[in-house]
Amino acid sequence: MEATSGNTGVALAMYGSVKNFKVILAVTEKVSKEKIDHLRSLGADVIMCSGNAKHGSPESRNEVARGLAEVTPNAFYVNQHENIDNPMAHYKTTAREIWEDTEGKLTHFVAGLGTGGTFTGIAKFLKEKNPEIKCIAFDPVGSVFYDYFKNGKPGIYKEFEIEGLGDDAIIPTVDFSLVDDMIQITDKNAFLMTRKLARWEGLFVGGSSGANVFAAVSVCNRAPEGSIVVTLLPDTGLKYLSKIYNDK
Repeated sequence: MEATSGNTGVALAMYGSVKNFKVILAVTEKVSKEKIDHLRSLGADVIMCSGNAKHGSPESRNEVARGLAEVTPNAFYVNQHENIDNPMAHYKTTAREIWEDTEGKLTHFVAGLGTGGTFTGIAKFLKEKNPEIKCIAFDPVGSVFYDYFKNGKPGIYKEFEIEGLGDDAIIPTVDFSLVDDMIQITDKNAFLMTRKLARWEGLFVGGSSGANVFAAVSVCNRAPEGSIVVTLLPDTGLKYLSKIYNDK
């Protein structure tokens, strides 16, 4: 069982297919139709949950997944929002790839905060290698992370459309001590950059990739000359044809 915005769920569904495990995933209505179809095509059972349910509410996707695991024999709740294996997976793999591919010369790392796994794992590794590397996070407007980082108190949550980033509560797998600075990204900025990447660079990516690139460009614009800024493009545009790439 797991609560997911789609991408982690796809990995779990693939693993379940290979290992013959039953996979049950709780998602909100914000998740694109393409992602849901992808999950179901891999054999996962998808439970739709309200995106308006507050953190900790029995109707929230996390509590639905947790509750199912508690009453289902031999079930395991992955719990990516609290499971330390989430950031450690990126610490042991993604971060090392970045370090090796840049020959340790990068000066800035930029990524959004969702579960915090990607940012926390990579930033931890890079900071251990070189404490001078600046690790810049970003948060969708409407999420609570930005205000928490800036003021020590979570902001008031408001709905936003970017999938896989931001949240309505502070998450244990986000290590804010690794964040050197944080910026906010609007849905419009993220999705316009997503479309630009397809038209100008031939990169058919999703909204979180567009957001990552928009944030990285913002950092480049204010970074010293000669800086090497690294970000990630974690998703494909095929999952967002009905949303970001729908001209209607």
